[in-house]
Amino acid sequence: MLDGFERKGVFRVARVFALIIICVVLISVVIAIVAFGNTLAPTSPAKVTADEVFASATSEQAETTGNRGDSEASNPTMLPNIRLPFVLQKYFNNVETRRILAGHIDSLTPELQQDYVDNLAIIVQEAETSNTVKVVDAINKYFELKDKRLTEIRAIQADKERMRPYYAALIMSGLAIAALFSLILVLLAIERNTRASVRNGGLPM
Repeated sequence: MLDGFERKGVFRVARVFALIIICVVLISVVIAIVAFGNTLAPTSPAKVTADEVFASATSEQAETTGNRGDSEASNPTMLPNIRLPFVLQKYFNNVETRRILAGHIDSLTPELQQDYVDNLAIIVQEAETSNTVKVVDAINKYFELKDKRLTEIRAIQADKERMRPYYAALIMSGLAIAALFSLILVLLAIERNTRASVRNGGLPM
C-alpha cells in the first residue's frame, strides 16, 4: 500500500511539480535573455526635428549664439574631426561661435559629434526657408533640446549597463535550476523503473 501511494501519489506530484518549475524557470530565462539582448542593442539616435525646435523657440525667449561677426577668421582646428556642412559655415565662421559649438559636442564620440552637426544642419536649413523663427533662435533652441535628449539617452544607456550583470546572473541561475529539476525528473524515472523491476522479480540490466 505504501509503495502504491509513493508511486501514484508522491512520485506523480513530484514529477508535476518539477515540470512546472522547469517551465516557469525556462520562461524566465527566455525573458531574461531578451532583456539582456536589449541592453546590448544601441540606443536610438537623439534626433531633433525642425517642428520641435520651431514650436519650442516660438513659445519662449531664445538666447543668441554669440557674436557672428566676420572680423575673426575661421578656426577649423576647434572642430578637427567634424565635417561642417556648408549651410552651417556662415553661422560658425569665427572663433567664438565655433567654441560654442565645440562646447556642446566635445564630450561626444566622433560619430555622435557628426550626427549632432548634421542634425543641426537640417534644422538650420529648415529655419532659413521658414518664417517661423529666426535662424539664431532655432540654433539655440536646438542646442537646448539636443543636449537634453543626449542626457536622457546617456541615462538610459547607464541603466542598461547597470542591469546587464543582473540579467546575466538570472540567466545562469535559471539554467542551473532547470538542470537541477531535470535531474530530479531523471532520478524519479530511475527510481520508478527500479521499483517496477524489483516487483517483477528482477533488477534492470
